[in-house]
Amino acid sequence: MPRVLSWADSERAAALKKYLRVGDVARLLDVTIPTIHFWQTRFPMPVARLGGQRRFPPAAVNRLRLIKFLAYNQRMPLSDARKQYDRLISCRW
Repeated sequence: MPRVLSWADSERAAALKKYLRVGDVARLLDVTIPTIHFWQTRFPMPVARLGGQRRFPPAAVNRLRLIKFLAYNQRMPLSDARKQYDRLISCRW
C-alpha cells in the first residue's frame, strides 16, 4: 500500500528544497568546491548533512557570500577576513 504523505512530510520536503548542495553553492558563488570546503574549515557556519551530502541553508550561503566578498573583492587575507566575519556575524541587527 502506498504511503500517504502527511502535512509534516510536505513541510519537511519544502524545507529541504531550500538547502543547497555544495556543488550548487559553488556554482552560485563562482568558486570551486574545494574552496567551499576550505572556507568551512576556517569559518563557522551552519551545515546539514543529509544522505551523506553537505547541504547549506540560506544562512550559510549568505555567510559564504560574505567570505567571498571579503577575500576576493576586499582582497583581505583570510586571517583578517575571519576577524571581520566574526565581528559582522556577532552583530545583532
